[in-house]
Amino acid sequence: MRVFKFFIWVVFLNVGNYQYAHSSETDVTETHKLISGNSLKIINKYGTSIIFFESGGTFKHSGKGGASSTGTWRVTKDSMCATTLPQPTSPLKEFCLLLKDRDFGQSWSERDPRNGAITITLLKGHAKLE
Repeated sequence: MRVFKFFIWVVFLNVGNYQYAHSSETDVTETHKLISGNSLKIINKYGTSIIFFESGGTFKHSGKGGASSTGTWRVTKDSMCATTLPQPTSPLKEFCLLLKDRDFGQSWSERDPRNGAITITLLKGHAKLE
């Protein structure tokens, strides 16, 4: 379970981009539609996991072997930012994933220095871990 919590932090930290810019309300709404009530499928060297984003701003992560974690999320103009709870560090770290120009069913690859190749897929609805 500890590996998967670390994995979530690393995914958002290493492949995400934190957005400081002020964003228009329309852009934030579009990004929110991509995440709220939907899922991300993550595949890396540890296997497959699903992150489901509740509409109330929380998420649930499920991985192979019953590993799980939870946290909170928010959106910016073109990113989803998440905080996995609990975290072993203080202050809490927020990790962001760039979603600009992404759509449901689309997969893309990222490279993480610690976990190697990562494939991310944006899925509509509450996807189940297969």
